[in-house]
Amino acid sequence: MPTGCRQEESAGLTWGQVNLKAGTVTFLKTKTSRPRAIRLEPDTLAMLTAMPHFLGSDTVF
Repeated sequence: MPTGCRQEESAGLTWGQVNLKAGTVTFLKTKTSRPRAIRLEPDTLAMLTAMPHFLGSDTVF
């Protein structure tokens, strides 16, 4: 599932950074300290869409 993100970026991913309608993820804490948006591949988008959202937790992974 290559996305163009770093491990630490994906580990800290929150649902607030994910835009399922647009098929993008915006990383706020990056190596360059500037926000960066990436377009998700269809398989990655499908996986994120199918993932459960737990009440009380905004983290994706």
